[in-house]
Amino acid sequence: MRSVPILVMLVLSVGCRTPNVAPCSSATGNTISVQGVASQRLSPDVASFAVGVETRAVSVRDAFNANAQRIERVLAALKQAGVTTEEVHTSDFRVSSVTARSGAPAGFLVSNIVTVRRGDPSSIPGLLQTAMEAGANQVANVSFFVADVGAVQRKGLELALQDARVKAETLAVQSYRSLGPIVCLSEDKVPVGSDAYGSLRALGYYSAPSIESGSQEIRTTVSAVFELR
Repeated sequence: MRSVPILVMLVLSVGCRTPNVAPCSSATGNTISVQGVASQRLSPDVASFAVGVETRAVSVRDAFNANAQRIERVLAALKQAGVTTEEVHTSDFRVSSVTARSGAPAGFLVSNIVTVRRGDPSSIPGLLQTAMEAGANQVANVSFFVADVGAVQRKGLELALQDARVKAETLAVQSYRSLGPIVCLSEDKVPVGSDAYGSLRALGYYSAPSIESGSQEIRTTVSAVFELR
């Protein structure tokens, strides 16, 4: 039997208008607009993966009991390898009936998935191997990311504004003018390019898988309008 997940998306569009917002104004009436860009490439410091057990039996009781025993062995092995209770949680649990091609009942399928998240990306290959040796037969969603994105974004705003000012000063000099204060400044929301979600390049049962965590690029862009004197 094949089960197909269904994703339902609700999109709510709300139009809003901010009253009495003054446009950018300049004392001289002369301005220059530039865009500042900052790019920070960082090594991920947090990793997560999903691992679990899928069992099948003629009766739902047998399928459930077999699954419970195997997932307990997997959890015990992970905790013995250093995973704490706070780092693991059940992320998916399913019980479904199985039918043969003829349509006749053919038993039951039980799937139990746990997700592990920890601040040691280098430990992921060994933990995956530990889980598989303990009885796990499902591995998915191996990912690597930067934990404190907020601090990185704040630094990005600082660097992007510096870049904008350097560009504006260059253009002002080329125009035989001097650069005045900023009269308008905004952050541009741009997609974050990232290859931080490392690929599962090999998943050998008797040897730890080779996993590349890659790096994550955080791009920050600002638009600035300077006064020209």
